[in-house]
Amino acid sequence: MRAVPEWIARHDDARERSAEGGCMSTHTPGPWEIESGHIQNGGIAYWQITDGADAICCNQFCYADNSDANARLIVAAPELLSALAPFVAFFEHALRGHTPDYEHRSDPDKVVCGWNGAQLTMRDFGNARAALAKAENG
Repeated sequence: MRAVPEWIARHDDARERSAEGGCMSTHTPGPWEIESGHIQNGGIAYWQITDGADAICCNQFCYADNSDANARLIVAAPELLSALAPFVAFFEHALRGHTPDYEHRSDPDKVVCGWNGAQLTMRDFGNARAALAKAENG
């Protein structure tokens, strides 16, 4: 039996964690949902994010105009995290194989991937890695 390359194993691990509803971090596994229509004292409605068993967060005293958009982003967070992990693992493998010193490159605008006019730069890759690390490790 052939050994599975490390980057494929990381991708498969991320896919399995996604199927289980979580990632490497210890956040509440998804899916999360928005529950609207809760009423606080004074009759003001608010929403909360729940995993079906417990409230994860709510906007009880938030009167921002974009609170519904924020709720949608929060609800999507577990899926976004699970979706980002295999892409970061793939690009780490690809860059390491073709550019061994990729982490030490000083040009953040260096194109690391391009196709049909679309491009990803070292900055894009660095931002994705940082977002994943922030979600998983704080």
